[in-house]
Amino acid sequence: MRRYEDLLVYQLAEKLATDTQQFVIDMPRSLRRPVLLQLERSTGSIPDAIAEGSKKETNKEYYQYLSTGMGSVAEATTQLRRAKRAYPTSRFLAEAQKTIAHIQQLLTGLMKTVRERGENEERRFFRK
Repeated sequence: MRRYEDLLVYQLAEKLATDTQQFVIDMPRSLRRPVLLQLERSTGSIPDAIAEGSKKETNKEYYQYLSTGMGSVAEATTQLRRAKRAYPTSRFLAEAQKTIAHIQQLLTGLMKTVRERGENEERRFFRK
């Protein structure tokens, strides 16, 4: 059985959330804008949704949490675009845009797999 921590999509999302938090902390207070704080929140929501959903009883419930995570991916994507306009030379934001696109691809694949396993089937591929 696999644990959610073993999923590449979770690992990338968790790293992005941690790196984003550090990026915001390292910014001088005078340069912290609401867009960066919202970016920090939205990137943190992605691994949270994956982890929480993995503990649900059915694939239907799990899929709903993954869908919420995908919503956070969309939010983070728009926040990254806004942040990039405010900080066009930031290497971190350029890399974060690539990472969020990769997370979106992986999460889409995971959602497809979960959906194909059946909505009401009890989940057996994660430890509880």
